[in-house]
Amino acid sequence: GAAVTPVARGFRAFAFGASSALVSSPCSTPVLASLLGFVVASGETDSALGLGLLLAYTLGYTTPVVAAGALGTAATSALSHRGSEASELVVPVFGGGLVAYGVYSSLVVLLPA
Repeated sequence: GAAVTPVARGFRAFAFGASSALVSSPCSTPVLASLLGFVVASGETDSALGLGLLLAYTLGYTTPVVAAGALGTAATSALSHRGSEASELVVPVFGGGLVAYGVYSSLVVLLPA
């Protein structure tokens, strides 16, 4: 394929982030607003709890995307060094994995056991 320029790579990263924010905002904004409201209402007496809750929220929110990105990059790099055509399948496979994780997470909440 054609070489991807740094500008195009940066634009793709920006577009991915923007589209992720657009899709996830309706789901995450109420949770974050509630969490921030709780932290503000607890005042300065329990700032460690507020910090812990916000840190836990951040880790839970970003870990799946960071993990998929890191594993996808490692897989693409490993396959492309071998000269394999399979490296072109990495992005769709990891993208499908993120979608599957989102569907699973939604179904667990919507259809409790």
